[in-house]
Amino acid sequence: MLPRVRSKNFMLKRFNIKFIGSLAAIGLSLGFPIVAGPTQATVSFAVLLATCGFCIFRLRSSAGRALEGSSALVVLLIAAIYAIGLVDRPGPVFGINPTGEDYQLTAIGLVSLLAGALITTTFRRQLSARSHAPAAFPRVAFGRDHRLVVIAILAMAAALLNYATGGIPILSDDVDGSRFAGNYGILGRFWPLILPILQVVVIVASTRILARNSGRRWLFLGLLALLFLLLSGGRSLFVIPLIAIGLLTVDFLRPRFRTILLSAIGGFAIIGAFGYARTLGSSGSQASISYLGTREQDSWFGALDISLQTGPRVMSAAREVIHDNFLSGQFFWADLQNFLGLQVSPSDRLVTVLLDRQPDQVGGLPPTIFGGLYLDWGMFGVILGAFVIGGLLEFFRARGLAKLNLPNIVWSYYFLAYILMSVYSYVGAKPNLLFAAVVCLFAFDRDKGVFSENSNGFKVSRVPGRGGGAPTGFDGRPN
Repeated sequence: MLPRVRSKNFMLKRFNIKFIGSLAAIGLSLGFPIVAGPTQATVSFAVLLATCGFCIFRLRSSAGRALEGSSALVVLLIAAIYAIGLVDRPGPVFGINPTGEDYQLTAIGLVSLLAGALITTTFRRQLSARSHAPAAFPRVAFGRDHRLVVIAILAMAAALLNYATGGIPILSDDVDGSRFAGNYGILGRFWPLILPILQVVVIVASTRILARNSGRRWLFLGLLALLFLLLSGGRSLFVIPLIAIGLLTVDFLRPRFRTILLSAIGGFAIIGAFGYARTLGSSGSQASISYLGTREQDSWFGALDISLQTGPRVMSAAREVIHDNFLSGQFFWADLQNFLGLQVSPSDRLVTVLLDRQPDQVGGLPPTIFGGLYLDWGMFGVILGAFVIGGLLEFFRARGLAKLNLPNIVWSYYFLAYILMSVYSYVGAKPNLLFAAVVCLFAFDRDKGVFSENSNGFKVSRVPGRGGGAPTGFDGRPN
């Protein structure tokens, strides 16, 4: 019997979706300034579109080069979210639309982010992600996990005690009011330590499930941790671990661009639906409901649109207010200082007060990833900060795929997910992020720590039915 051969036309059909999407983004980036006029805003918007086109091409690269797979997807989504959020709206949030300076600030930040990712791997090629077979997932010898299980149980007990003594925000008559109230519960001060443990547990449990090595214990712990995160009423708290698992899947399973696109759309729909449900359950949200009704977007899509357009407009308003009186790091360090009891308001509430609004009514107003850097250090901070963030994106991803142990994998994709969510909020010395790093350093067995080499026994084998051939490792050689 003759072997079955795929035709070139079939391969072209598989490639068309990604090719057309990338070509359209690059084509629009070239034609938009010509059609609309070469203004500051149009040229900057063209940079965002060109970045989207470039990153689409790199999503399934298998050469182990810089900015591919999950890191390319993060930059692609950051560019796309900014591009959608910056577009002028009739009757926008706060009654303002971004100016040419806001477009320029975003474009400069995005180019710096790209440069940081590309240059980091150019000078550290030994950390480049090793290529591996499509549709392969590591078969993990996880070893003992008693320490992490104990820490997870203690975190869940603390969360349960807080919900019992301080109320459950998602079940409250005023969800937003309950969330904005601050550290609720008898151990409310320790929420920044409890929540990252729950997020790490969800990522570990999901990784075990994908590796078919979960067991009932980790399945139960993962679902319970996700439930506690949902009860908090904060979208980012339960979305971050889900994004981390999605990014990990992009690197290990290399799904088709169509699958990635549909998954991204589904993720945005979930964020919009959760936000809309939370708005309906908040007594102080009449303004938001009225705004959605006026625009005939009284649905999850309208709630999502508010989320996407709010960040760039907060950035624009804060930039106008701050002038040249930059905060010199006050915004970046405020969350950590607040947690340490130094009588400093959280970072996003500093912006709320800066814009002369009431934190107890609207909570915090995050100025987006580039807006926060600008408030602290101006354009120099945007360039240098974005460059460092891009370098860390590529560094941690490459290290996670090169070391191939569980804590490295968990931290790498947690960090990538955190940066992606920062486009919706901001970057700073957040206790949640810092303690997640501490958990990955010390919550695993000593011989399976972040600094050990392949300590969890990761082994990759090709999934039958997808190309055949001998099983291969991450270096492309037979196991």
